[in-house]
Amino acid sequence: MLPVVAPLAMTAHTSPWSPLSAVIILLCTGLAYLSFKSSSGVASETGPVLGMTWPEVLGVASFGHLLGVGVILGLSNMGVL
Repeated sequence: MLPVVAPLAMTAHTSPWSPLSAVIILLCTGLAYLSFKSSSGVASETGPVLGMTWPEVLGVASFGHLLGVGVILGLSNMGVL
């Protein structure tokens, strides 16, 4: 039983969910959207959501959430959150 319990004791302490976490995820997703729109080079606004196609929306939202999770984990590891 010890080999199963030992890795659980070595996991990092993270902060619980809070509205600040939601704001950080929202800001990171917005940053991902702005980054995509400035680097895509597509001038036409033909997509159904914010001028993007559905695969682009899913990709940008996924990247924004991954970026936000990294920021939240980094801030909680530094003791800020």
